[in-house]
Amino acid sequence: MDISTALAADLAALTESLDEPGADISQTLRKIAADTKIAVRSYLGLSVILSVAGRRLTFTALEEDTEPEDIRSSLRMSLPPDVPAPEDPAATISLILFAAAPGAFLGLATDLSWLAGDGGGLGAIGFVLDEDLAVPHDPAAPSGLKILSTIDQAIGVLIGQGDTPEQARQRLEMLATDTGIDRPTAADVILAELDRPSWTDLGAGDGRPARAHGPGGELPTRSPRDP
Repeated sequence: MDISTALAADLAALTESLDEPGADISQTLRKIAADTKIAVRSYLGLSVILSVAGRRLTFTALEEDTEPEDIRSSLRMSLPPDVPAPEDPAATISLILFAAAPGAFLGLATDLSWLAGDGGGLGAIGFVLDEDLAVPHDPAAPSGLKILSTIDQAIGVLIGQGDTPEQARQRLEMLATDTGIDRPTAADVILAELDRPSWTDLGAGDGRPARAHGPGGELPTRSPRDP
């Protein structure tokens, strides 16, 4: 398979993953990074900007020993919004690839644009060359593929407990806000419950339900449910 075709398939998979709450999109992003390194020898890393219901999550994964000032070329791809259901918010995602060599993405952008217009499963994807030579930064948002994966898995756990995708996001946000921790830590708390006794199991012989604990003590993992 031509590497441009492989990347087009990766991007299509990334778009589809937005329709799967709790999906681990970090695996798809790792494959995009691996395929891009084959296509562009001076590849330095990628950034992803995910927006859902007014919330923005930005994270960046650069190659080892890469500094932001090493970036000399970029390719931004804006994937089409995904609307899974009328009651759920649309999700939009922008993927930015970085390279050290000026103009490194010209050939790749040309190939991907052709594939997008040829029914390659990419939909109305947009391409912008060399306008993102600085790494996007959102100080309020977590960074890193592992953190995104943890948050996605925690949302999946809440959905498995009966929440809608939006309710799951709200519960995660509420847990973080009410306990004064960040979203990744709140996600860790939710996932930690999978290895603990169930919600109704008794604690260590004290006759009380088991509770999750964080750095500051006991953390509530149940938020008020919608009426």
